[in-house]
Amino acid sequence: MEYKKVNITPKLAEEWLKRNTCNRPLSTAKVIDYAVEMAEGRWGEESHQGISFAEDGSLVDGQHRLAAIALAEVTLCLWVATNQPIRQREIYTRDVIDRGPARTPGDVLSLERHIQNSKDVSAITHQIFRILHIGQTGPNKVSVPVQAYIYDIYKREIDTVIGLAKGIKGLRNGQILACFAFAAKDHFDEAIIFEEAFWDGANLGSGSPILAFRDFVMGSRGVRASTIHPQVLFRACLYCLYCHIKGKPVSRMTINNLGANYFLKKQADNLARIQNYLGSRGEVSRATKVELRKKIAERRPAWCPRA
Repeated sequence: MEYKKVNITPKLAEEWLKRNTCNRPLSTAKVIDYAVEMAEGRWGEESHQGISFAEDGSLVDGQHRLAAIALAEVTLCLWVATNQPIRQREIYTRDVIDRGPARTPGDVLSLERHIQNSKDVSAITHQIFRILHIGQTGPNKVSVPVQAYIYDIYKREIDTVIGLAKGIKGLRNGQILACFAFAAKDHFDEAIIFEEAFWDGANLGSGSPILAFRDFVMGSRGVRASTIHPQVLFRACLYCLYCHIKGKPVSRMTINNLGANYFLKKQADNLARIQNYLGSRGEVSRATKVELRKKIAERRPAWCPRA
């Protein structure tokens, strides 16, 4: 087996994809996700993961990378392995490729950045990103560097919220924790009091915004936070936090944008910082993704299973 670095052009990627004769089904969604990262200059080339060909010339590994290069129309320098044995004794090479569990963002935050409570941090930073884009069609996934950047901004609030959180079934939820941390950025003491009372649930009188939200999450019919739509949960939690801070009673839960708009206005500078760090990733990535989908529909490339 031989290894070498190769500048893979879109044309070369399309040529190599013709040798993709024995592989798992190609995911168009994954190709588009990769292509967005490549088109916007966020694809790291210095990695051992590249392209692999078997001894018969067929493509073994890297079909999604090649398709993304072709779609994004970029040239990347990647490691390429050739003459990989198809079979080693009783084991086929393809038997052992991509068999391990994928590293989660929480795993990477812990391993590379040594962040404590990394799974909770990952969940909360992801949801803060979604709060900052509430009412918009945001990405389903937020990259590790973005999560780490958001954590740097909200570190004190996130660490405090995680430290107070209790594992109460039906109440502990990444979206709720994110709302607590988000509100705490500008109203730290009030948000932390809200969280402590939310977990405790004691001595909450009629009209309490904390009780209203707690009852909304639990529900009289056993509703749990995980079953409530994220956008609804964000609005409900931020509305009750807003009422708690402003001293307004909540006798009946209503889902509105009052709290969300209040905190988003407060967080405008942080949103601008994140957008600047991303190169307006939230908007650009969506626009790029739309353009890539159009390109697939127009060109109907041979490697694409469906347009």
